[in-house]
Amino acid sequence: MNKQNATQSPENSNLASRQCYLDLLNQILHKKQPLDQVLDRDKGYASFEARDRAFIRLLLATTFRNLRQIDALIDICVDQKNKKLDRRLKDILKLGLTQTLFIENAEHAAVDTAVEITKLTKGLAQKSGMVNAILRRSLREKEVLLEQVSDIKNCPDWLYQIWVEDYGSEIADKIAKANQDQAPLDINVKKDAIETKESLKELCEVIETGVFRLKQSISVVELAGFEEGDIWVQDFSSALPVKMMPDLNGKDVIDFCAAPGGKTAQLCDLGANVIALDRSKNRMIRLEDNMRRLKLNPEIVISDALEWKADNDVDAILLDVPCSATGTIRRHPDMPYQKQEGDIEKLAYLQARLLTHASSMLKSGGTLIYCTCSLQKSEGEAQVLEFLKQHSNFKIDPINPDELDGLSKLIDDNGFIRALPFYLKEKGGMDGFFVARLVKE
Repeated sequence: MNKQNATQSPENSNLASRQCYLDLLNQILHKKQPLDQVLDRDKGYASFEARDRAFIRLLLATTFRNLRQIDALIDICVDQKNKKLDRRLKDILKLGLTQTLFIENAEHAAVDTAVEITKLTKGLAQKSGMVNAILRRSLREKEVLLEQVSDIKNCPDWLYQIWVEDYGSEIADKIAKANQDQAPLDINVKKDAIETKESLKELCEVIETGVFRLKQSISVVELAGFEEGDIWVQDFSSALPVKMMPDLNGKDVIDFCAAPGGKTAQLCDLGANVIALDRSKNRMIRLEDNMRRLKLNPEIVISDALEWKADNDVDAILLDVPCSATGTIRRHPDMPYQKQEGDIEKLAYLQARLLTHASSMLKSGGTLIYCTCSLQKSEGEAQVLEFLKQHSNFKIDPINPDELDGLSKLIDDNGFIRALPFYLKEKGGMDGFFVARLVKE
């Protein structure tokens, strides 16, 4: 889809952007390609004006945040003789229902656009009346229909069941509900950037542990301190692991699986001599770009962590392991539908190997932080406890509430951090995260 089509009359622009949505939805939902990667490379999407791109992204994110309920609504609204719907027709209904039920906009225009796309899609023209009837019913019976699907969790059943096993049904329900919310944007600031911190207070709320949380939608590049290299985007939870480190000034630290570099920036800002390691060349290019803007100078190593060994043991290790990333569903609502249950077991096996390998490079008396943005305990608590059984020279260094500005809810009985997305809900919540602090004797 070219730029000319995207910027013609309002009616045609609406039609073009919705057709683009359907193409992107096909790539993400049916071809299992991550939303962010699809948007980064899709030329049709890139051809739209910024306002249209933002709306297409909102449409996609809203569809995935409510996907299971939307599918159920389609089943409710389609009569028996049409139960075996063409996949393209289902996607058009997803487009329409996303707008009529879950986004505040010109609902009737959404109906008309969906009907027009149906007429223009090969082999579907005869179904345009059905699309019109279903979407107009969704407008008339919005509250009734939403009530009928209110108990449906918008995530795969297998994933929800793991959360029930790990936390119980009440907390699992809260996790699933919180994952439908849009995540706020958090900013980390260099510790000595006093003027930048003062300037940011006009646009941000300073929440626990000193994180700056934006109160309004604004591009990061427009914020005070961006051009000066004083700030970077980093969620509240993601910033916690480095904050649990001891004094690192002048100390040698390895940041495993470092890209895109938020934690690397924190470590460098604390005065550590940092080796930032990651296997992905493309992700490390991004890390290098970030460090250049921030005027920070870690040693950068591109290598498989399991095949790399430091020349000398170090004072501290940060191991942010590859994981299922289910703690970041608010930011990546398509992600649960990219995963399969078997992925968790494979990741847990890799995490165990990485933890054992990384721990071998730590000095006696040194600190190892193990962390993951997964909500599953098999990737967090269970992983660390199993490691401790096999490595008697390591012990837990319990994290205490004072280190979290009194947020004792985040600390479990082992002294680990277990952040859940509905914590600090009144301030916008947080990413799900796990942090364990270990010391080598």
